[in-house]
Amino acid sequence: MMVSVGIVLNSLALHTEAYSTFNEAITLLGDSSPLLQSRCLAQQVLAALGMSQPSLAADRMVGLAHVAPLVNSRRLDGYLKEVLAASSRWMTVPEIRDARGHLKHLAMLQ
Repeated sequence: MMVSVGIVLNSLALHTEAYSTFNEAITLLGDSSPLLQSRCLAQQVLAALGMSQPSLAADRMVGLAHVAPLVNSRRLDGYLKEVLAASSRWMTVPEIRDARGHLKHLAMLQ
């Protein structure tokens, strides 16, 4: 349920609240569901970008790059594409550029 709440908060441009909600959801999920964890991380990237916090976004993108190999899903492909599209305007930030490289590599493998 927290994942849904976070997504709604993101869509309402309440990015700080969404980011915190996804933190809680990720903590509660632990390692139980890589698919849900990847969704939370992808949404957290979008929230961090919405807060103009590229360093936070890059950190979550790296986390997503670590979880993504555990998931074989078209839904994950969509998450990766969404994150790559949203982060493209931040390409001048070195951390984002590096994190995007990891995700692009994974997107090609899916």
